[in-house]
Amino acid sequence: MSSNDDDQLGELKDWWQRNGKPLVTGALLALVVVAGWQLWHKYQSNQSQGASMLYQQLLEATLTPDGQPDVARVADLASKLKNEYAGTAYAQFGGLFVAKVAVDNGKLDDAATELKIIVDKPANSTLGEVARQRLAQVLAAQGKVDDALKLLE
Repeated sequence: MSSNDDDQLGELKDWWQRNGKPLVTGALLALVVVAGWQLWHKYQSNQSQGASMLYQQLLEATLTPDGQPDVARVADLASKLKNEYAGTAYAQFGGLFVAKVAVDNGKLDDAATELKIIVDKPANSTLGEVARQRLAQVLAAQGKVDDALKLLE
């Protein structure tokens, strides 16, 4: 080997001594970030898919051919949605169905409780507005007209 090659090899070794660890650390960190990002998206997709399937079952229990929902099954499925998929809009849509079934059965207090949960922390602004308007209707039906009007301000 020539002295020029030895000089270049020495410079490369010096550069690697100075920059090797940060370079390897950065590459590993980038791999961890990419893998974490992909796992997070897969988790979110699985959550959405599971919530969607459970919500479909809730729809089927609510919208029966004879027009009479299976009240116990609706409550059970909505509870599962809330417990297993609390961070999804499906859980709150399930709450809207529970409130509807409660109103249909004359249980206005139960409907109001369900709707207040959604109004207090809506998954999105549209869902929050729907729940707020329905809660105002329930409050008015309970004779709490002032509370209903206050809610709509």
